[in-house]
Amino acid sequence: MVKTRDGYKCVICGITDEETLNEHGFSLEVHHKVPYRITKDNDPENLVTVCNRCHKLFEDLWFNEEDVVKKTFGISIRQFYKKCTIENSKT
Repeated sequence: MVKTRDGYKCVICGITDEETLNEHGFSLEVHHKVPYRITKDNDPENLVTVCNRCHKLFEDLWFNEEDVVKKTFGISIRQFYKKCTIENSKT
């Protein structure tokens, strides 16, 4: 469903499922925009199609973001997102 919606292409670099299979030996992957470990959300709106290389970049960015939030606000990223959700619902 997600891969179909995204046209069987990585939403970041544009490589197709066929190209990544031929070049790297594996298919495109479905990735959570906001990590499942934070939201527990498998809704298709929170999912995108990515190649293995871009998936790794996504994950690296999230781990760095978790460190930044912890150092800046002194709370976990889960607490940060919960706070943002509550504050956004007030508007």
